[in-house]
Amino acid sequence: AIARLLVEAARRQPVRILCARELQNSISDSVIRLLEDTIEREGYTAEFEIQRSMIRHLGTNAEFMFYGIKNNPTKIKSLEGIDICWVEEAEAVTKESWDILIPTIRKPFSEIWVSFNPKNILDDTYQRFVVNPPDDICLLTVNYTDNPHFPEVLRLEMEECKRRNPTLYRHIWLGEPVSASDMAIIKREWLEAATDAHKKLGWKAKGAVVSAHDPSDTGPDAKGYASRHGSVVKRIAEGLLMDINEGADWATSLAIEDG
Repeated sequence: AIARLLVEAARRQPVRILCARELQNSISDSVIRLLEDTIEREGYTAEFEIQRSMIRHLGTNAEFMFYGIKNNPTKIKSLEGIDICWVEEAEAVTKESWDILIPTIRKPFSEIWVSFNPKNILDDTYQRFVVNPPDDICLLTVNYTDNPHFPEVLRLEMEECKRRNPTLYRHIWLGEPVSASDMAIIKREWLEAATDAHKKLGWKAKGAVVSAHDPSDTGPDAKGYASRHGSVVKRIAEGLLMDINEGADWATSLAIEDG
């Protein structure tokens, strides 16, 4: 669907489209073949010039280019006039790569399109766009249930996976990150069971109220705050864009609120 949308955009406007991924050791690692197949399937072959590492529309002069972010950080930084950046297999893109790419896409009204299958809940891509998304994001979750042409052979495979391993089913077929799988040290089910466990079991928090603050020293990392009443964690908070003194004042005010 994304490839088709980009091809249609290229037919209508002189857009510069960057197709990026974390690593691209050769052009065959890119989405160029997917775009070629889309152009051929839609009957637009005569409209496009397809080279080894570039695609150009002959009418609008729209251009597709293909780079690995980690392979070509200097080249990425030097790119100008990008209208649309499509980051494919973005679950593998690291924080360092996002910090290089995002400031590069700076043309007015430019967009970054990100497609990925969630892998680990702690991956920077998942944290950046799903857990703590920016205000100007359009977030879509697409599963097999949204595919009107979902084949019977895959439905049978999906049902078998669901029967044998519900956790793996949720990861593979529903796109949940691998936080509740056998590879996770702390499983999601454990966290869900522990949340408000004192209420479920009918006992009240007792003991001292203890607060803790992580000042993150002079670095750019977020400040941290947590408080507990006995064995019950009452609050966990993150402080952003503060110096060490502001962070201390912020944590102190929370500690006073928590008693």
